[in-house]
Amino acid sequence: MNTILFTDDRIIYNDGGKGPICSLLIPKYSRIKKYADITAPNDNTVKLRHGDADDLPALWRQEGPYVYVYGNISLELDESRQTHHMYLPQDFVGPDVGAFYFVFGGRYVVHGVKTVTDDGHEVWGTSLINSPEEDVVNTVVSSLSERMLEGKEEKIIVAVHGEGDDLSQYSDALEPFEQEVVTFESLGKPSKDIRPLYCRKDKSFLMITLSICVFLALCWVIVLWVTTQIELQGLQNKTKDLKNAIRIMQKEKVLGHISNPKSILRVMDETIPLPPSTVLHGVGSVAAQLGQVQNIGISLQTDRRGRGGGALLPGGILNVQTILNFPEDSLLLDQERIAQTIVESTPWVKHIRKKGVTSIEVGVKVK
Repeated sequence: MNTILFTDDRIIYNDGGKGPICSLLIPKYSRIKKYADITAPNDNTVKLRHGDADDLPALWRQEGPYVYVYGNISLELDESRQTHHMYLPQDFVGPDVGAFYFVFGGRYVVHGVKTVTDDGHEVWGTSLINSPEEDVVNTVVSSLSERMLEGKEEKIIVAVHGEGDDLSQYSDALEPFEQEVVTFESLGKPSKDIRPLYCRKDKSFLMITLSICVFLALCWVIVLWVTTQIELQGLQNKTKDLKNAIRIMQKEKVLGHISNPKSILRVMDETIPLPPSTVLHGVGSVAAQLGQVQNIGISLQTDRRGRGGGALLPGGILNVQTILNFPEDSLLLDQERIAQTIVESTPWVKHIRKKGVTSIEVGVKVK
């Protein structure tokens, strides 16, 4: 546990211990405010009534119908993430104790004296004695002896924070007074019925736990999303394969009576960058220079075994078959001369070949 002495908005002693913070407030009585008009006191109502400085929590406690505000906690302690409880020094002693001396750090002495008012109300007065280390023991002995000389029968507690030489030093000095010296840690925690002036629970573990849960949930969502996308992609691929299979089945059903239908399908699937009407129109205008056009059509290429191939030849050449009626006075030599002139003057016509008496083949560059 980390023990701290706090007074006048500042820390005067910190033992640097690990774990939760237990702080003691030595109040400055000129700063204590007493309110009787706070009917349901809590941190918010006291804050609104008292007006916290810089929005810092107030240090308050209810006693009877009154609410006592001892000031505000410091920014340093308010920003601490550790579990923190702040009490008054008298909260660590029992109801039968009339005075106490708490020694911290070998030089700070917290002295408390209980008095009883005329109406029977017990009031504690606490003070901080700050002396050089070599005078602290004599200060405690002197104050204790004066207290005993008053002749009051009361229980006095002398507690030293920590163990070792300090504890034995005070025990030896107070032995003539038959005064027992104990460690401050042996006093234990205040009663659960005593409300802390300030209470803050460490929520770091809760925040870490929530962060881990959120991270795991996010990972699960990501894994679920990836799994869903993979399954969706698989279903899309299966749907695509099924559509292709149905398409092939439909084509085979329609073209089942045609010999070698796959060759025809390859011709149909091959893309020609120009519309067929454009190609046929261009070839028709070329063929008209040789004779009267009777029929025109795009030929299907076949190999030596008679298997169908693509419509395009290497180099993007498309062969177009044309049937003509040549003039009766047209000689073969004249036809060859006209054909050569057409090929030389028309860049997209690559060749003109005669395939029979009335048929010619025109090679058109389409790619």
